[in-house]
Amino acid sequence: MAIHEVTAEDVLQRCARCGSGNRLSLDSLEVGVARREDVDDGLVQLPPCPACRSTEFLIRAAESEPAHPAPGSFGHLHRLLVGHVHAELVQRGRLHTVLKPKGGGAGKVVVRPLSQEARERWFPQGLRIAVPPTSSPALRESPVNRHTLPANTPAPAMPRGVQNPSLLDLICLEDRACMSSRATQLRARETPMVIGTDTIYLGNEIPGLRGQKVRIFAVLRGGLRPDANPDADDYYVNDDEKLARLGGVTAEDCIDAAPIHPGGTTSFVHVDPRAVDLECFAHLRNPSAQ
Repeated sequence: MAIHEVTAEDVLQRCARCGSGNRLSLDSLEVGVARREDVDDGLVQLPPCPACRSTEFLIRAAESEPAHPAPGSFGHLHRLLVGHVHAELVQRGRLHTVLKPKGGGAGKVVVRPLSQEARERWFPQGLRIAVPPTSSPALRESPVNRHTLPANTPAPAMPRGVQNPSLLDLICLEDRACMSSRATQLRARETPMVIGTDTIYLGNEIPGLRGQKVRIFAVLRGGLRPDANPDADDYYVNDDEKLARLGGVTAEDCIDAAPIHPGGTTSFVHVDPRAVDLECFAHLRNPSAQ
């Protein structure tokens, strides 16, 4: 359900199922989706994808939702864009019939518009989320690899004979290149594997994801702490050896993860659940039971 760009007339949506890009006119969208006897004013239903006919929704962040644990990440920027689109549709009067104000009165739909400060800080080149640069256009178009890495992360070289390697392939390639001795190889094998692990989301904070398989891409260390610093060098950790040196995963961490499609590929829309809400870290809820 990702959108990558917003203009004055339309939205660029990337289908989470088939990966095709679709330009959607703002005049074709409206705020509000009927759910039984009520209409949810935080949802925007997108038209069916022309390629695969799947239907997706944009979800405006709730008023009580805390600040995003990874400012500048894809999830954070996407949340801001969704809030902007939702507010723009409300301003244009693009509302479900039940939500339209009666008698000319003011509507009661809660909006989270993009402030000028946030626009200048996070979208200096316009309301778009750039795909991270890679060494190959094919890799850049791979649904598995559409996610945000730290700005100083170099793109690894694509191995010969591999048309479209996954991010996991490239991480392994980097690991092999760093192994200069047999001792390093043994140490790598002994390091607990977290990055790249598939597990199940058990929480309730992310709508529709409970019980679904996700793949771990990184650990946001201390993401639940009030003093978390997303700019710290040891905050976004996507290397197992580094993670082990820092003490591994704790109950205060969040996880950069992506839902897994039935075919085994991952969605390019990433989520950042609490570590304790993933099956492989559920034991962290009760450390004394370990």
